Amino acid sequence: MAYFILDHPPLKLTGRIMCLLLLFAFSMNTQASTDERALKTAIVFKLFRFVSWPDEHRQRELRLCVSQQDPYFPLFEAMATRQTNAAGVRLAAISSLAEKEGCDVAFRSSGSAQPLRQWLDTLRTQAVLTISDEKLFAENGGMINLLVEHDRVAFKINIAAAKAADITIQSPLLKLAHIVGKTSPLSEQVAKQ
Repeated sequence: MAYFILDHPPLKLTGRIMCLLLLFAFSMNTQASTDERALKTAIVFKLFRFVSWPDEHRQRELRLCVSQQDPYFPLFEAMATRQTNAAGVRLAAISSLAEKEGCDVAFRSSGSAQPLRQWLDTLRTQAVLTISDEKLFAENGGMINLLVEHDRVAFKINIAAAKAADITIQSPLLKLAHIVGKTSPLSEQVAKQ
Protein backbone atom coordinates (compact mmCIF):
# COMPACT_ATOMS: atom_id res chain seq x y z
CA MET A 1 0.00 0.00 0.00
CA ALA A 2 2.88 2.36 0.75
CA TYR A 3 4.19 1.77 -2.75
CA PHE A 4 0.87 3.03 -4.23
CA ILE A 5 0.97 6.18 -2.08
CA LEU A 6 4.51 6.98 -3.21
CA ASP A 7 3.64 6.27 -6.84
CA HIS A 8 0.37 8.26 -6.82
CA PRO A 9 1.71 11.82 -6.30
CA PRO A 10 3.79 11.75 -9.49
CA LEU A 11 0.66 10.64 -11.37
CA LYS A 12 -1.25 13.52 -9.79
CA LEU A 13 1.54 15.93 -10.68
CA THR A 14 1.65 14.62 -14.26
CA GLY A 15 -2.13 15.14 -14.52
CA ARG A 16 -1.76 18.72 -13.25
CA ILE A 17 1.03 19.43 -15.70
CA MET A 18 -1.09 18.05 -18.54
CA CYS A 19 -4.00 20.26 -17.47
CA LEU A 20 -1.74 23.30 -17.35
CA LEU A 21 -0.31 22.50 -20.78
CA LEU A 22 -3.80 22.13 -22.21
CA LEU A 23 -4.89 25.42 -20.65
CA PHE A 24 -1.77 27.12 -22.02
CA ALA A 25 -2.39 25.71 -25.49
CA PHE A 26 -6.03 26.86 -25.33
CA SER A 27 -5.03 30.37 -24.21
CA MET A 28 -2.50 30.56 -27.06
CA ASN A 29 -5.22 29.52 -29.51
CA THR A 30 -7.61 32.09 -28.02
CA GLN A 31 -4.92 34.76 -28.33
CA ALA A 32 -4.35 33.86 -31.96
CA SER A 33 -8.11 34.02 -32.58
CA THR A 34 -8.31 37.42 -30.91
CA ASP A 35 -5.37 38.73 -32.95
CA GLU A 36 -6.89 37.32 -36.13
CA ARG A 37 -10.24 38.96 -35.34
CA ALA A 38 -8.54 42.29 -34.62
CA LEU A 39 -6.74 42.15 -37.95
CA LYS A 40 -9.93 41.25 -39.84
CA THR A 41 -11.75 44.11 -38.11
CA ALA A 42 -9.10 46.60 -39.22
CA ILE A 43 -9.27 45.22 -42.77
CA VAL A 44 -13.04 45.69 -42.86
CA PHE A 45 -12.57 49.41 -42.15
CA LYS A 46 -9.94 49.63 -44.91
CA LEU A 47 -12.23 47.91 -47.45
CA PHE A 48 -14.73 50.78 -47.34
CA ARG A 49 -12.34 52.97 -49.35
CA PHE A 50 -12.68 50.59 -52.30
CA VAL A 51 -16.45 50.24 -52.33
CA SER A 52 -19.06 52.58 -53.80
CA TRP A 53 -22.72 52.63 -52.83
CA PRO A 54 -25.65 54.16 -54.72
CA ASP A 55 -25.97 57.96 -54.56
CA GLU A 56 -28.42 58.04 -51.63
CA HIS A 57 -25.77 56.38 -49.43
CA ARG A 58 -22.96 58.77 -50.36
CA GLN A 59 -24.45 61.78 -48.60
CA ARG A 60 -24.08 60.33 -45.10
CA GLU A 61 -21.67 58.37 -42.99
CA LEU A 62 -21.71 54.60 -43.44
CA ARG A 63 -23.70 52.54 -40.98
CA LEU A 64 -21.97 49.24 -40.10
CA CYS A 65 -24.44 46.78 -38.56
CA VAL A 66 -23.14 44.00 -36.31
CA SER A 67 -24.95 41.85 -33.77
CA GLN A 68 -24.04 42.75 -30.21
CA GLN A 69 -23.60 39.02 -29.50
CA ASP A 70 -21.04 38.67 -32.28
CA PRO A 71 -17.50 38.04 -30.95
CA TYR A 72 -16.28 40.77 -33.32
CA PHE A 73 -18.60 43.44 -31.89
CA PRO A 74 -16.23 44.75 -29.17
CA LEU A 75 -13.45 45.01 -31.76
CA PHE A 76 -15.67 46.91 -34.19
CA GLU A 77 -16.80 49.13 -31.33
CA ALA A 78 -13.20 50.00 -30.41
CA MET A 79 -12.26 50.60 -34.04
CA ALA A 80 -15.33 52.75 -34.74
CA THR A 81 -14.63 54.84 -31.65
CA ARG A 82 -11.08 55.55 -32.85
CA GLN A 83 -11.92 56.07 -36.53
CA THR A 84 -15.44 57.48 -36.68
CA ASN A 85 -14.42 60.95 -37.77
CA ALA A 86 -11.72 59.81 -40.21
CA ALA A 87 -13.58 56.90 -41.80
CA GLY A 88 -17.15 58.25 -41.59
CA VAL A 89 -18.41 54.96 -40.18
CA ARG A 90 -21.03 54.59 -37.46
CA LEU A 91 -21.40 51.24 -35.70
CA ALA A 92 -24.94 50.02 -35.12
CA ALA A 93 -25.54 47.22 -32.63
CA ILE A 94 -28.44 45.16 -33.92
CA SER A 95 -30.12 42.18 -32.34
CA SER A 96 -31.68 40.91 -35.59
CA LEU A 97 -31.81 41.78 -39.26
CA ALA A 98 -35.28 43.21 -38.69
CA GLU A 99 -33.26 46.27 -37.63
CA LYS A 100 -31.41 46.39 -40.96
CA GLU A 101 -33.02 49.65 -42.05
CA GLY A 102 -30.29 52.15 -42.80
CA CYS A 103 -27.46 49.60 -42.79
CA ASP A 104 -24.82 50.13 -45.46
CA VAL A 105 -22.64 47.22 -44.31
CA ALA A 106 -23.71 44.07 -42.48
CA PHE A 107 -21.06 41.89 -40.83
CA ARG A 108 -21.60 38.34 -39.67
CA SER A 109 -18.97 36.09 -38.12
CA SER A 110 -18.79 32.34 -38.44
CA GLY A 111 -20.97 30.60 -35.93
CA SER A 112 -23.86 33.08 -36.10
CA ALA A 113 -27.16 31.69 -34.91
CA GLN A 114 -29.24 32.71 -37.95
CA PRO A 115 -28.87 30.39 -40.95
CA LEU A 116 -26.64 31.92 -43.63
CA ARG A 117 -29.16 31.57 -46.48
CA GLN A 118 -31.87 33.33 -44.44
CA TRP A 119 -29.44 36.11 -43.45
CA LEU A 120 -28.39 36.71 -47.07
CA ASP A 121 -31.97 36.54 -48.40
CA THR A 122 -33.00 39.23 -45.91
CA LEU A 123 -30.35 41.58 -47.32
CA ARG A 124 -30.41 40.58 -50.99
CA THR A 125 -32.66 43.42 -52.23
CA GLN A 126 -30.86 46.10 -50.22
CA ALA A 127 -27.76 48.12 -51.11
CA VAL A 128 -25.95 46.54 -48.17
CA LEU A 129 -22.37 45.29 -48.43
CA THR A 130 -22.26 41.85 -46.77
CA ILE A 131 -19.03 40.72 -45.11
CA SER A 132 -18.22 37.58 -43.13
CA ASP A 133 -15.43 35.24 -42.13
CA GLU A 134 -17.73 32.24 -42.52
CA LYS A 135 -16.50 29.48 -44.81
CA LEU A 136 -18.02 29.55 -48.30
CA PHE A 137 -19.73 32.88 -47.58
CA ALA A 138 -18.95 34.38 -51.00
CA GLU A 139 -19.82 31.12 -52.80
CA ASN A 140 -23.23 31.21 -51.11
CA GLY A 141 -24.04 34.78 -52.21
CA GLY A 142 -22.19 36.95 -49.70
CA MET A 143 -20.09 39.77 -51.12
CA ILE A 144 -16.79 39.77 -49.21
CA ASN A 145 -15.47 36.71 -47.43
CA LEU A 146 -12.49 37.18 -45.08
CA LEU A 147 -10.36 34.08 -44.65
CA VAL A 148 -6.90 33.01 -43.55
CA GLU A 149 -4.57 31.44 -46.12
CA HIS A 150 -0.95 30.64 -45.35
CA ASP A 151 -1.10 32.67 -42.11
CA ARG A 152 -2.37 35.76 -43.95
CA VAL A 153 -5.80 37.32 -44.16
CA ALA A 154 -7.15 37.07 -47.69
CA PHE A 155 -10.58 37.57 -49.14
CA LYS A 156 -12.97 36.30 -51.74
CA ILE A 157 -15.34 38.64 -53.55
CA ASN A 158 -18.60 37.75 -55.23
CA ILE A 159 -18.90 40.53 -57.85
CA ALA A 160 -22.30 39.33 -59.09
CA ALA A 161 -23.77 39.63 -55.57
CA ALA A 162 -22.33 43.14 -55.18
CA LYS A 163 -23.62 44.23 -58.59
CA ALA A 164 -27.09 42.85 -57.81
CA ALA A 165 -27.15 45.17 -54.76
CA ASP A 166 -25.92 48.15 -56.86
CA ILE A 167 -22.60 48.15 -55.01
CA THR A 168 -19.37 48.70 -56.94
CA ILE A 169 -16.13 47.17 -55.73
CA GLN A 170 -13.18 48.98 -57.23
CA SER A 171 -10.43 47.27 -59.18
CA PRO A 172 -7.54 47.77 -56.66
CA LEU A 173 -9.47 45.56 -54.24
CA LEU A 174 -10.55 43.10 -56.93
CA LYS A 175 -6.94 42.58 -57.99
CA LEU A 176 -6.10 41.36 -54.48
CA ALA A 177 -9.10 39.06 -54.11
CA HIS A 178 -10.17 35.63 -55.25
CA ILE A 179 -13.23 36.23 -57.45
CA VAL A 180 -16.02 33.68 -56.96
CA GLY A 181 -19.45 33.11 -58.38
CA LYS A 182 -20.69 33.24 -61.90
CA THR A 183 -19.60 36.30 -63.77
CA SER A 184 -21.59 38.08 -66.40
CA PRO A 185 -20.32 40.57 -68.98
CA LEU A 186 -21.43 43.30 -66.57
CA SER A 187 -19.42 41.92 -63.63
CA GLU A 188 -16.43 41.39 -65.89
CA GLN A 189 -16.65 45.08 -66.79
CA VAL A 190 -16.60 45.95 -63.09
CA ALA A 191 -13.55 43.74 -62.59
CA LYS A 192 -11.68 45.60 -65.37
CA GLN A 193 -12.25 49.05 -63.79
